[in-house]
Amino acid sequence: MRNSLHPSNLQSNGGMSSALLAFFVLILMASTATAQVSGYKNKRFIIKIDPLAPIYQKGVLVNLDYVVARKLVFAVAYNRAIRKHTQRISLYKQVTGAFPEDKGIIDEHQFGVELQFYPNKSLPAPVGIYIFANYFQGLATVTGNSFAPNTPPTFLKDYEIDGVRSNTFTFGIGNQGVVWERVTLGFDFGLTVGALGTPSTTPEDAAVSFQSFTDRYGPNIYSFGELLNNGGMGMSGHLRIGMLLF
Repeated sequence: MRNSLHPSNLQSNGGMSSALLAFFVLILMASTATAQVSGYKNKRFIIKIDPLAPIYQKGVLVNLDYVVARKLVFAVAYNRAIRKHTQRISLYKQVTGAFPEDKGIIDEHQFGVELQFYPNKSLPAPVGIYIFANYFQGLATVTGNSFAPNTPPTFLKDYEIDGVRSNTFTFGIGNQGVVWERVTLGFDFGLTVGALGTPSTTPEDAAVSFQSFTDRYGPNIYSFGELLNNGGMGMSGHLRIGMLLF
């Protein structure tokens, strides 16, 4: 069993959050000062959704994009997700021969920022292939089971952890086009790093059990596994359907 989550493991998250937000704001300010924007027929705002989010994450993913310059887009986003993961509790498997049938659940709300850079010099508006980076931060409620050796035959005890801090960072590429004059269609694909942190009041047995699936947190396509004992990394992808606003 891995070491339990501890507040000392999470101190770097606040510094990383501040540095990333400052990075996004500085680039946005510098670009706005020199921008010559034609946008999409003089429209600079786009509202986007991922139509598959209700299926793969039982939630929603919404972006509001602002065309800063011909090559640069800044976005704010909201992410709602309810994800289920196998609880790989090793002591429980030693006793019963299998992992628990019930899944561990991470129910979260996040807000994020994103930058998109379009390297194509010949296009008057940011369409085509782009490079992007985004950062999300939020809170989650986690439910699952901890190993309880004195409670046969299930050997499990329910737990719930409120106020779990969640962070994800993604860097990747995407492609976007405009159809029917007002609709955008696109996709993105990238490397995602996720991190989770429990409150200091979390019981030890719940924190240990929670770590049995934290290494799957972050990516939505494929996880490479554990990262720093409280998160994971892997590949993520999204579809994007948008509407030009004004």
